[in-house]
Amino acid sequence: MKKGHSSKTKLSHKSKSKVKSRAQHSKKTSLKVDASELPRGRYVVGVHSAKEAMRVRPQAVSCVFLKKGWEQNTELAQIHDWAIKNKKQIHIKSLNFFDRICQTHQGLCLVVTERPKFDWQSLKENKKQIVLILDGLEDPHNLGAILRTAWLMGVGAVFLPKKQGAALTPTAIKVARGAAEHVPVIEEASLSSVIGDLKKIGFWSYALAQNNETTLYNIELPEKVAWVIGAEAKGVRLPVKRACDDTVSIPQSNAEASYNASVACAMALSETNRQHLK
Repeated sequence: MKKGHSSKTKLSHKSKSKVKSRAQHSKKTSLKVDASELPRGRYVVGVHSAKEAMRVRPQAVSCVFLKKGWEQNTELAQIHDWAIKNKKQIHIKSLNFFDRICQTHQGLCLVVTERPKFDWQSLKENKKQIVLILDGLEDPHNLGAILRTAWLMGVGAVFLPKKQGAALTPTAIKVARGAAEHVPVIEEASLSSVIGDLKKIGFWSYALAQNNETTLYNIELPEKVAWVIGAEAKGVRLPVKRACDDTVSIPQSNAEASYNASVACAMALSETNRQHLK
């Protein structure tokens, strides 16, 4: 009995020693960074999004922020160990620090200095392509959900307006759960000009809207499609809609209601891929 007790105590000491070693290393590498002097880059929060950034572009992770008490969380401890192994700066911060970045941060934030590269030439050369144009989408959760679906559906790029609607914020990146590391997101001053540029390389542009004769299920989609999704309440703005080749609706049983923007986008992408696989 005494031997068993002694062995258990010894194992416990080893475990504590490892945690203590990690904590001491973090204290040495932790810096007191003022909010106004934060490193430049994309702020990737949430375990899933962070791990995808670590996997896809480890060289672009400039530093790692972890919450106080990270030692008690297995996933945070793994990220801490990865940061040490890859010689990344580690900063230990209170929850208030993370709350200023994103409300659902999971006590973790990576600063990533690169993003997926966008190449007009690839859009031009590839035979079958889909891109998204999000006209003034306001909810970052919708943007994140759309980005995740876009990744899984093979979307080549997502275009956003520079001054209107949701941007690629830490919240959107977290909701996307890794998709922000794969789908190029491009902010443009004029979405109408983007539609014009896409037409020059063979794209047909379709604005999603309610109560239109042309529906998602009675249109034969071309090989290159640009779907235009409008703001949650207002829909696609008139100048942008006029730049499109057609307006398409998704059948629904209640004309007074409308699909969530991310749901409508997913349905459009699914039907496009179905037709492309014929």
